[in-house]
Amino acid sequence: MGDSARLRLGDGTQVTPRVVAVYDRGLGFADLTFAHALLAAHTTMGMNDSVLVRATAGARDEAKKALADVKERHPSLQVTDRLSFDRQMKEQQAHAWVNHLIAGLIIAYSGVTVVNAQVMNTLVRRREFALLRLTGITSRQVMRMIALEGTAVAVIGVGLGTLAAFPALGLIALALTGAVRPTVSPLAYLYIAGGTAGLAALGAFVPARLMLLRRPVHAIGSRE
Repeated sequence: MGDSARLRLGDGTQVTPRVVAVYDRGLGFADLTFAHALLAAHTTMGMNDSVLVRATAGARDEAKKALADVKERHPSLQVTDRLSFDRQMKEQQAHAWVNHLIAGLIIAYSGVTVVNAQVMNTLVRRREFALLRLTGITSRQVMRMIALEGTAVAVIGVGLGTLAAFPALGLIALALTGAVRPTVSPLAYLYIAGGTAGLAALGAFVPARLMLLRRPVHAIGSRE
């Protein structure tokens, strides 16, 4: 507080402003905040990007006339009402779905990779399953063994995934909120954990069940 910093504005003008306030976590706010008059004098248009105008019920006509006069003096200015503004905000939110779609495709590709790996790991054990059945193990016991293995894989996968994501999410949370604990919805975390367990089960149970439909005598003689 009270110190000065030598900076350059967008047009190259050098200024030495004095620090009058410090905030640790802006949560999306600007890193540096200057006086409006100082910045406006060193921008191309010398105007704000947007201005929100609110008028009382009896002054709406006067406000519309004043805005029309401003628009006449500045032809590039765009004046919109509340409905148009809300529509623009909804369009921006709709454009954000592109990022969600890309993230969804990445998740889907990762899910297919996990299922393929589980299927291949299960298929190479066909002779092992056949040998177990020939020694007296029932199909139900084999499926129970696979269930225990799948549970272990899911628990380890969720645990390692959580540990891998925690450093990055923790640093972001520390920068924004001052707390290391990431702000993740418990319901979203349960969905992720449940999806991981579901993929592990799908990739193991389905091929194992199909293999157990074959007679063990025929399965044990098959090539890997």
